[in-house]
Amino acid sequence: MSAGEAEGAAVDPLAWLLERSHTVPPADVPDVVAAALARVGIGASCMFLADHDQMWLHPLDASRNDDESFPVDGTIGGRAFAFETRLSVPNGDGERTWVPLVNGTARVGVLSVDTPAALDDGTALIVERLAALAAELVVTRGRYTDVMELVRRRKSMTLEAELQRITLPPIALATPHVIVAGALVPAYEVAGDSFDYGLNPGSLDVAMIDSVGHDLESSLISHLVSGSLRNSRRNGVDLR
Repeated sequence: MSAGEAEGAAVDPLAWLLERSHTVPPADVPDVVAAALARVGIGASCMFLADHDQMWLHPLDASRNDDESFPVDGTIGGRAFAFETRLSVPNGDGERTWVPLVNGTARVGVLSVDTPAALDDGTALIVERLAALAAELVVTRGRYTDVMELVRRRKSMTLEAELQRITLPPIALATPHVIVAGALVPAYEVAGDSFDYGLNPGSLDVAMIDSVGHDLESSLISHLVSGSLRNSRRNGVDLR
């Protein structure tokens, strides 16, 4: 990168965040996102993640507490999350804007930003793009840590449910030709129920798995079936 390009990357908040995203520790994601937002004059922000039941949104920043959590239903931030749209409301002498955190087509939470005046169109677009990258960081960096999972988890999860969750594909997929979405409910006690899918050129393979029982054996059987289906699909073996 030339000196001019480096200077441009330092000015562009999206390029700045992208550059740091490769090595940012998972727990520092809120701080690095806030630093990127500060580059467009936003001094106060907070990331909120949806719990596994998608009923509440909880602050990801470790310096905040659960008193700042709020329900999806009946709140402006919850509406921004549910409808995947940017919403702004008066906040003291300024304005608070809520921006959905969407990774691909899967909602993971919302970002709140406080400004002394309404965002102009150019700044609003930058904030939305930063929120999109922030959502991807939550998902990708979350694979290396328990930090994001513990924010989303609001009570103890059974071992059976833990096993099922680690085998799941992304909960939502959307292309111009097909949309797939799924969830495990109840999130914390599910045992033998699971799902899987694979989108390949010319085909979409979908599996819904329900092994009998509500114990560890049921979860292990479902785990084995899911792995077997993927292995067979990738080895070119048909369903039978």
